[in-house]
Amino acid sequence: MRRFMEMLYSGDYAGDRSLGHYASGLYVTPHYLSEVCRKVSGRPATYWIDHFTIQHIIRMLGRKDLSLSEIADSLNFSSLSYFSRYFQKMTGMSPSRYRNDPSSSK
Repeated sequence: MRRFMEMLYSGDYAGDRSLGHYASGLYVTPHYLSEVCRKVSGRPATYWIDHFTIQHIIRMLGRKDLSLSEIADSLNFSSLSYFSRYFQKMTGMSPSRYRNDPSSSK
């Protein structure tokens, strides 16, 4: 779990958010990595990958000089629409709404 978290803190999620990427880097199976995370933290590995990704996106949305396309590209999303759907699924609001909503906790 510690090595997995180190990968996340180093920003690996910016290039690849797949469970297989992390498992491969740790020389374990995706199932094993997820089970270890679940036992240690009560959450599966995918939760932590998404958590770090969303926190990074939120920080980037605070930078008004970056377009949504630039943010999506910097995190290796295949398209702006996929980026927007991902963010909407995780937070309940679109990236542009989050950026412009004064009640969003930034």
